[in-house]
Amino acid sequence: MPAVTTVSLTVTLIRADGSDIPKSFQLRVGKDGMVVDLLEELSAAAGVDSVRESLCLVEMFNHRVYKFFIARDKISSIRSDDKLYAFWFPKKLM
Repeated sequence: MPAVTTVSLTVTLIRADGSDIPKSFQLRVGKDGMVVDLLEELSAAAGVDSVRESLCLVEMFNHRVYKFFIARDKISSIRSDDKLYAFWFPKKLM
């Protein structure tokens, strides 16, 4: 049986409604997975709802958004030192 390869990534969650301060989460996901898998892990860890409708994952570089990720992007395209932020937009703001 082949070993499952995982990667550990840090994602900082920012709630767009300002209901909490930004919090960082250390998440483990399969290296062969997709961004949607990372967002599902974040959703469970942070207690936020509706992964596909309300979470947006970005990479920041030099205090600017460098890349927007879509659900089907590969986890293997994310480096362990990338600065990842997820913005959570509650349904009442959408």
